[in-house]
Amino acid sequence: VEETERKIAEYKEANKDIINKNRGKLTNDEIFIEHLIEQERTAEEMRRKVYEQELQKEQEAKQRVKNDLMEAL
Repeated sequence: VEETERKIAEYKEANKDIINKNRGKLTNDEIFIEHLIEQERTAEEMRRKVYEQELQKEQEAKQRVKNDLMEAL
């Protein structure tokens, strides 16, 4: 048992850089999920911009109606 533990420790020490490098690698699934999350963020931003534009148009239309009524009086 002690011999096996020693061999494992030696392997870990000898391959420390490779082990750390592989821990930092993203799997294909993780890359795909990050891509999906970015797409969702982009879509949400577009929806927000469209909503703000529609809200702005609505406010401008209300202001025009108000101005037209004021001019009519």
